[in-house]
Amino acid sequence: MSRTPDPRTILPALETIGEKLYETRARFMVDTNQGLTKTYNALKDPDNDDPRILELRALHEDMDRAVLAAYGWSHIPVPPYCPKTDEERAAVQAFEDEVIDKLFVLNAERAEQEKKAAAAAAPPPKKGGRRPATKTDSAEGDTKEPAKKGRKKAKDGQGSLGF
Repeated sequence: MSRTPDPRTILPALETIGEKLYETRARFMVDTNQGLTKTYNALKDPDNDDPRILELRALHEDMDRAVLAAYGWSHIPVPPYCPKTDEERAAVQAFEDEVIDKLFVLNAERAEQEKKAAAAAAPPPKKGGRRPATKTDSAEGDTKEPAKKGRKKAKDGQGSLGF
């Protein structure tokens, strides 16, 4: 049986680009004496053509490509980090839609794998064992819901947990 990869696994390609992006961004922020908000506002400003901003945008696109490769989705084209035209904005929207769709499918597949793994790991039911008590087994009525064990009557007449 194949196992789901450990999400804490270190992927060298992601580590390399992540470190480069982090260091370049940190150096820019120190040099310009600004925080993340102003930095990312500059990155998202299509009129900003500072070479350091252009480099950070390119690094973000490289990070996107590395993440796509890690998922095995290298065929998805990475759009510009800061779209300037309607065509580029449409490319960003198409990119986001495709990635979200793929993540949704992947999430469903992983949930199914986890469900199967949990079922395989569960102990088999005991043969000849007793069935769980139901309300019909008690004086509470004639339904087939499981009886609630350990409940005590509260002073106001409402049921309460027996803690």
